[in-house]
Amino acid sequence: MIDYFLERRHKVLMARITGDFDAEQISQLDRIAEALAAREPALRAIYDFTDLTDLRIPAAEIAQRARKPTAVGGLRIIVSSRAMRGGMARDFSSKQSIAGERAPMVVSSIEQAYVLLDLGHKAKFVPFDPGMD
Repeated sequence: MIDYFLERRHKVLMARITGDFDAEQISQLDRIAEALAAREPALRAIYDFTDLTDLRIPAAEIAQRARKPTAVGGLRIIVSSRAMRGGMARDFSSKQSIAGERAPMVVSSIEQAYVLLDLGHKAKFVPFDPGMD
């Protein structure tokens, strides 16, 4: 499941992924990020996998996706989890860099993501329904 939040003042999309994450969900996430980034070129993003249970996307498919252009032009941060199988988030980031894309930063906590985005306590993320905004 993916829950979406926006912090409009600081232009940050947060996608909180819980439970299992599969190819259909990653495609949905891509479409939503692309649509928001088209409206807001300075958009930044947090992809929070803290409560991920199972990553159901083969490593080869993740490597292939890393070679695609990124939708969000601003800083992207992946909050990793144990379920991401041995550094898959860092591998994805590295492959994006090799492909000439701006690689996402990988952190181990949401607090670290807030620090990197200079959000602190001033951030006010509100639930965002991508079909309703």
